[in-house]
Amino acid sequence: MNYKVELDKIRKVLKDFIPQLKATIVGAQVTHDNVVTITKELKKVNYRLDRLRSDLKLVKEKKIDVSNGSRTDNGCSEPN
Repeated sequence: MNYKVELDKIRKVLKDFIPQLKATIVGAQVTHDNVVTITKELKKVNYRLDRLRSDLKLVKEKKIDVSNGSRTDNGCSEPN
């Protein structure tokens, strides 16, 4: 897993998503569809953050090695 790429994905989603959320709330255009869309986007961001948080915890515990740009866990490698 490439952590920089994952963080960039999160930033992009938030950059595109926050103005939409603000416009929806300010314009009082909150509908069921908007709430569903908002919830889906937040779940995606939360999932990515959880993965990063989990991997960072494993890195601190020295259970995975990310020095070569890919994630290695117990001898199995996950490419970028």
